[in-house]
Amino acid sequence: METILANLADPSWWFSSFFPAVVIILLPRLFRPLWARTKIFLRTRRAKELSKIKRLRWDDMQITYEMQKAAALLVIFILSIVLALVSLLLSPVTKSTLHVIIVSIPILWSELAWLSRDKLVKEVILYRKKLNRP
Repeated sequence: METILANLADPSWWFSSFFPAVVIILLPRLFRPLWARTKIFLRTRRAKELSKIKRLRWDDMQITYEMQKAAALLVIFILSIVLALVSLLLSPVTKSTLHVIIVSIPILWSELAWLSRDKLVKEVILYRKKLNRP
């Protein structure tokens, strides 16, 4: 009985007992509007991608141009990896976390640019096969 009374007087016991329950109850209510906005954003972005794909799939020169852009971005991605490795190996500065983060930013940017362009090219080719051409 004494331990029960001691636990009731201890704020850490209240926090560890009821805080997770309150969080579990409130989290869905807090994230529901955020999830709805995220779905709207993703739907809008996909609609824009599809309209761009439908415009591009008719023109052979545009498809070739998009393929060349994807290949150029792949080369930029590979070069940024090589330059980052050289920078990390030859840098006289001690390897800190901030240095690695700064060096990795161009790599991540070029990778995302290349992957998005490559995805566009693949989808244009996929949707081009669906055309009913004479």
